Amino acid sequence: LTAQLALVVYLVFFSSVIRLRYKYPNQPRLFIIPGGKLGLWLVGGLGALGCLTAISLGFIPPHHLSITNVATYEVSLMLGMLAFILSSIKLSKYRLKPSVAKPA
Repeated sequence: LTAQLALVVYLVFFSSVIRLRYKYPNQPRLFIIPGGKLGLWLVGGLGALGCLTAISLGFIPPHHLSITNVATYEVSLMLGMLAFILSSIKLSKYRLKPSVAKPA
């Protein structure tokens, strides 16, 4: 479950790279993915696809655990992921906003 949740974070990173490049195209950046929009979609898309693949492979139970019911194992992983993702979204709504200093 821990690895899958870490991969969800990387999935958000890869998708936000694409979104932010379109939302703020003229923003100066310290690093630019070479290849223009094709390179951006290639890196972001393959990264997101790799994360989704690894997340789905995480639902295969390991051999060293004696799992009697695979469906119970998969549902418990899904519920755990859902609980952590929803709680982090809920908590992010209550984060502290940085105060904007007003010019004197």
